[in-house]
Amino acid sequence: MAYRYSFDRQSLGDWRFDREDYDLIQQGLVELLKEVDAWNAKAAAHDAAPPYTDESRDLHRMIAWGSEQSAQEKPWVSLTGASVGTMRYLRAGLELVVRRKRNELEKNRVAGWPSGVLESFKRSLQKVEQLAADLKQPPADILWEVIPDRESGDIALQMRAEAEAALWDAFISHATEDQEAFVRPLAEALHEAGLRIWYAEFSLKVGDSLRRAIDKGLSSTRYGIVVLSPMFFAKEWPQRELDGLVAREAGGRKVILPVWHNVDFATVCKYSPTLADRVATQSRDGLSRVVQDLLAVLRQNH
Repeated sequence: MAYRYSFDRQSLGDWRFDREDYDLIQQGLVELLKEVDAWNAKAAAHDAAPPYTDESRDLHRMIAWGSEQSAQEKPWVSLTGASVGTMRYLRAGLELVVRRKRNELEKNRVAGWPSGVLESFKRSLQKVEQLAADLKQPPADILWEVIPDRESGDIALQMRAEAEAALWDAFISHATEDQEAFVRPLAEALHEAGLRIWYAEFSLKVGDSLRRAIDKGLSSTRYGIVVLSPMFFAKEWPQRELDGLVAREAGGRKVILPVWHNVDFATVCKYSPTLADRVATQSRDGLSRVVQDLLAVLRQNH
């Protein structure tokens, strides 16, 4: 089927990105614009009408908007009422960044660069791959037009693997003793808000291996909601789950969302000064406030 320009203006709601993440997105849009304009120039050089003028216009507009946001020097960038078309452009640009980082990593590996440097490059690549996957939209069709068929096939395989993976919005780690009074109502409220929540009562079926099911949940979740309480600190199993979530943050991405339940700073600090230093939401402020605080994060890339 021949390529045709399209832009879906359906709103996906409000999104918020960390400044560092949006800088990567802006880089991707610039890379995509270079490819689009290069093909427009080639067509014009052969006395043909530039085929991607609409796409070039869209990208110029997005890049200009991103530059205005950068000038404000805020720690985040908010997209109000982001459309499907916009998010598909963002995904397409990020896939170009992924492509270049992969090529750079392989080139450096062949050149015999030290393993520590290669590992740093790999973590940088993984961060962009995760950011692209979090957008939950396929790349704009223009991506397949401006990159070689082999590379478009690689991206398609990657996206198919993502679609087949069971991806949860959040895994809730907690002590069983906190379940009745707080954790179950929290899980139900998040579930009713339309999020995919890994919570034992929702996610386990008769005959499931508890360890394997939890390991799968930990490895395929965007975030881990950790309900820190006196019973949490007293038990080994929830702390193993926390260790698994900490391992997910090795690449520098925020995964753990702490909720303080019947604990204060001194209690958390005694267990882990690093964990105590994180901004947390607290059950003493009420369930609705906890849900509101968590949704502000869970929905920013939902």
